[in-house]
Amino acid sequence: MPFETQTINLQSKKIQGTSEFAVNTNISLDLEKPLKKILSVKAFADVSTFECVDTDLSLSGKAQVTVLYLTENDQYERVVGYADFQNSFKIAGQTTQATVAVKDISINQSSATEISVSVLLNGMARGVGSQEINPITSLSDEYVSKTKSVKINQISGCYSDKFVVNETFEMPNAKNILSIDACPKIKTVEASLDQATVSGEVDVKILYQTEETINTFTKTLEFRQEISCFGVKAGNQLYVEIQTGSVNATLEFGEKTSVVVAVANRINVDAYSEIEFQTITDLFSLEKEISSTIDCVAYNNFVEGSTVSDTVMLTVDNVAENIDEVVGAVNPVVEVSHLSSGNSTLQVEAVVKFDLIFKNNQTDSIETKQIVCPFVSSWQTENMFNVEEYFAVAKVTNIKPLAGKNLDVVFELTVVCSSCKENYFEFAQNVQEISAKENSKSAITIYVTKEGEDIFDVARALCVKPEVIESQNEVVDGKFSGGTRVFVYSPINVEF
Repeated sequence: MPFETQTINLQSKKIQGTSEFAVNTNISLDLEKPLKKILSVKAFADVSTFECVDTDLSLSGKAQVTVLYLTENDQYERVVGYADFQNSFKIAGQTTQATVAVKDISINQSSATEISVSVLLNGMARGVGSQEINPITSLSDEYVSKTKSVKINQISGCYSDKFVVNETFEMPNAKNILSIDACPKIKTVEASLDQATVSGEVDVKILYQTEETINTFTKTLEFRQEISCFGVKAGNQLYVEIQTGSVNATLEFGEKTSVVVAVANRINVDAYSEIEFQTITDLFSLEKEISSTIDCVAYNNFVEGSTVSDTVMLTVDNVAENIDEVVGAVNPVVEVSHLSSGNSTLQVEAVVKFDLIFKNNQTDSIETKQIVCPFVSSWQTENMFNVEEYFAVAKVTNIKPLAGKNLDVVFELTVVCSSCKENYFEFAQNVQEISAKENSKSAITIYVTKEGEDIFDVARALCVKPEVIESQNEVVDGKFSGGTRVFVYSPINVEF
């Protein structure tokens, strides 16, 4: 065989399978605090364990449901319920990350003492997929080849870990916690030997009640988490996303009233490492006529994990009649409908949804309404190519009632995405010898170059090595202008 091949595994992150399923929970209410009206419902969910057996994935976890409601005597109350879930679905390969996301929440039925809630969940399994290629790596001496160096930032592993951010702080005059929202953000990511260190913060917003009024309390909780990532080393590029699995806040009454906050999060880490290899992209034989097989591989070359933030200001028209006072805005959720990137610009088309709780000054009653705000945000970024994966979070920072039925809404939007550059490379994977070449008996061979030809193209046309052409002709950086006459002198053996 005149050639040798090498085996190269090109690895990429793949969605191995998805499953949509529902989980139900019945939340019992205090008999002394019967339900009059449900004001808002929100849910979190997280995977506790998952197991892969052949093409089946089984996962289990817990969903947390929080309901804010008005009692029969017009008091605000918050109640929390939990539902265990188990789900199995088919997957296409080995899974290293399994997550669930809340897609929808609905009230099945309610009474004065019980609320039945259904939560629609989307399970997703992700892992590392491998594509094997076998390019030619070396040829025998009678061959001449053109080689190309290929550098790829390919994924080397997917990792996942859970942690809780908790803190206790004073909340004077608080009598009841009505709602708690958490918005996690990643600030820095560092790779070291077999470990990733992620630091960030969780913005917590608490709606609470005193004897006289309802107030909002905000607090930023910082975290620094070390995650075991086998095979990772310093210099690896990391893409990290964070997802909140549950949020809890309880009041402790003593000399001073304090609130204990615990936010459970899951961090997913994708580690990328650079690999470099040489491939033969073109070849010819000095001695034989040949046919060769040239293949092409397209791949997404990971560029970076990017985080972009924006403050979005919107006016929402025709919200409701007679808004006297905004009690609070809870459960902000971002749903991205379209994300596009190119020319160093990232653009997001999305809606932010939240539950607005307000007092109607005409009826003097508490009303609630889900507000849907469509918006478009764009950022100028460096190295932003094809966005392979992303997620978005929002934190509503301010709501101001305007004249009539309108509202001014301000919220902070954060989008975390992994950006990739689409590339391809060609490689020779086979060569077949057909017959021996007939050598020219001419002492001088002349070749007129075409536009775009380099020294390798001319060498193949003349069936000589490139260095022969370089030694006998003037070549600029291995290239010729179109129409250049190239001469090759060959010795002739004359027998008398």
